[in-house]
Amino acid sequence: MTNRIAWILVLSLCYGAAPPARASTLSDLFALAQANDPVMAAARHKLGEEEERIPQAWADLLPALDATAEGSKSLADYSFGSGPGPRKDHSGDWSVKLKQPLFDWGSWQALSVARAQTDAARIDFAQARQDLILRLAQACFDLDLSRAGLAEIDAQMKAVAEQQLAAEQGFAHGAKPVTDILEAKVRRGQLRAERVTVLQELAKRQEGLRKILGDTAFTLPALDPAHLPELSDSDPPERWIEAAQKSGLKVLSAGKAVEAAASAVEKADAGDWPRVGLNASFGDSYQSSNSNSMFNSPTRATNNREVGLSVTLPLYAGGGTLSRQREARETQARLRAELDSTRGDAAEEAAVALAALKEGKAAMEDMTEAVEAAEKSVAANRAAALFGQKPSHEVFVALAQASQARKSRLGLYHLLLLNHLKLVASIGALDEMVLARLDAQLELR
Repeated sequence: MTNRIAWILVLSLCYGAAPPARASTLSDLFALAQANDPVMAAARHKLGEEEERIPQAWADLLPALDATAEGSKSLADYSFGSGPGPRKDHSGDWSVKLKQPLFDWGSWQALSVARAQTDAARIDFAQARQDLILRLAQACFDLDLSRAGLAEIDAQMKAVAEQQLAAEQGFAHGAKPVTDILEAKVRRGQLRAERVTVLQELAKRQEGLRKILGDTAFTLPALDPAHLPELSDSDPPERWIEAAQKSGLKVLSAGKAVEAAASAVEKADAGDWPRVGLNASFGDSYQSSNSNSMFNSPTRATNNREVGLSVTLPLYAGGGTLSRQREARETQARLRAELDSTRGDAAEEAAVALAALKEGKAAMEDMTEAVEAAEKSVAANRAAALFGQKPSHEVFVALAQASQARKSRLGLYHLLLLNHLKLVASIGALDEMVLARLDAQLELR
């Protein structure tokens, strides 16, 4: 465990040291995540489990064929007249039996339940893929922000070192007070402490992304706040909310659950219905007895051929059938209520993502202006400090403000992209094509 943490810290320290030959795109990382993410693997296996429901339901409607065979041999001693003697008995039989349901309404409804549940499982798998995209994007953005934070601290440390050198030279010539040197040393110490915290956060987020992508080598996309994609907020909010309530994957899955519940009610009601089946069998049996007496039994062989219909009419089951019918109706009512709740949640998610997009775009313009102003403030303060017109601590304040402004703009940029993906996901349309378009708009190569 210690070696692994050390490896992560070393990787974090060197993360930006050597530029990669080619930065990954979001589509590249999603392909890696689909192959390596354990949550996605579990969802894939769960889908495989659910898809077996239909063959199992069909099996109750298709013919069932069984073959049996058995034989026996017995040895005995008997005593009759002249003395004891051996007796050998042989018997055996084999048969093939066929059962074919002709009318079983409950089994047909069980098939309908299985189909609806399988459809719901496929929708849930699509939802898992959307969730993977969102988890991947969040992990990438968090790691990108930590990496940018480390770069900002390194840049500040370099600027403070330059400021300290200038203060020492000025102090040597009597042009700078000693407080400028002391303030520079204090600021460098603060930045070193902040750097340790950022490195820990960077290692943690690196490990979080590794859990999704596996141990395969990868590089982060080169995200630049200057490239703002075409965001999905041009349509009226009502259209997004309506689409989320109709085509959101969670809504569709809940709808399939209601459909399955309706068939389950029919299946429970079928417990009162008669069942008709075809039964057929054929086979042979024989029996023989052999001894040293005049009372030997002749060999007997029998050929069996039977075809018939069976009718099963439920009369009384201790109230279990009625209980299952009531249970099925309660389940149906619960799932309908959950469907209404899911529609409300889908509308809320779409509305929140849309509002965040609109507010974020306006804030992004303000943050861009704030970054430009902060960088101009740094230049002005450094120039004034160079000529002794301002103390060094004002330069350090300006540097910290500029760094915070750039980090805030990058964080807001990440939030815009994430809310764009969430809005598309709210209507069930988040897939590889959306990522490919976003890669193109962000100019990721």
